[in-house]
Amino acid sequence: MVITSRGNNQYKKIKKLLSSSKARNESGLFVVEGERIVREAPLEMIDLMCVSESYAKGRKLFSSTVIFSDEIFRSLSDTVNPQGIMALVKQPRCSLDEIIEKNPENALYLILDEVRDPG
Repeated sequence: MVITSRGNNQYKKIKKLLSSSKARNESGLFVVEGERIVREAPLEMIDLMCVSESYAKGRKLFSSTVIFSDEIFRSLSDTVNPQGIMALVKQPRCSLDEIIEKNPENALYLILDEVRDPG
């Protein structure tokens, strides 16, 4: 089934995550867009896969993949020429102590705080 309405709950959820850091923090999800970055996301961290109707044609997709009409997908996209694929990804949650405990003492750490515009 192809979603063609901006009133759809999935559409509203993605739009809210894109526009509100509070919504991202509360839900524990963030949106990634583009084929390369979606493929790099660990499969177990993907909450929802979304594609445009034209992207879906001729491709094997997960049965749970949400398909949006091209127009609706473009309205969700932050890019001028969307690639037709995005995913909602779970935010990894762990403390600095957990990170250090899981890694060797001589590991290199990069800690970022309040990163803006990660794209």
